[in-house]
Amino acid sequence: MTVRVLWGSLLATGLAAGLIATLSACSSGSPDAGDPTVAPTPSETAELPSPTPSAEAPGVLTVPVDCTELLPESEQRELAAEGLTLLGGPGSRFGTGYSPDRTPEELLGGISCVWDREDAGVGEGVNQSSIMLSVAPLSTDTYQQTVDELTQQGLNFSETDDVAFYAVLGDESGFPLQLNALRDDSWISVVSARGGQDAYDRSTVLADAIAANVYG
Repeated sequence: MTVRVLWGSLLATGLAAGLIATLSACSSGSPDAGDPTVAPTPSETAELPSPTPSAEAPGVLTVPVDCTELLPESEQRELAAEGLTLLGGPGSRFGTGYSPDRTPEELLGGISCVWDREDAGVGEGVNQSSIMLSVAPLSTDTYQQTVDELTQQGLNFSETDDVAFYAVLGDESGFPLQLNALRDDSWISVVSARGGQDAYDRSTVLADAIAANVYG
């Protein structure tokens, strides 16, 4: 198992402000044993409304090599308007050294990018502003492995014609949100330190924006 980790902002000195949220997730092909996955409690897996992204993601998947290319410019401007800066991942302020561990998506040849407030964690007990967005390519084998791993986490399942969703709503008091959108050849995920319905609605918009941007 590899623990999915969402880190708080790095201080100006380059030191991590601390771990702000963790989600247990097995990484495909990882040999680590780790702790067993703890499924969310029933209150955390209350039935969620089905996301409604684009009915299809036409074209060929192109996984970006730089986080500045993950989202359309309109969504990048929206995150900036929310006070969030691209801090982690290739092409970000702190690059790939922002997190000490590779994400499951990165282990599959994908990319993970973290947006956060630059002052997050300074003078606050809990940082709930971080958002990690990821996309990874999937083959027939890694698709099934990913489905198995997400299912083991006890995430809520829903689907449209071409997308399988595995999600947990989280809450506004420290339990993070996770949304995973799986197509035959891709895994798009959103992990938000702040959960709740508003954050969930926002995550579906971001997942849809990523899909629109990486399929051409």
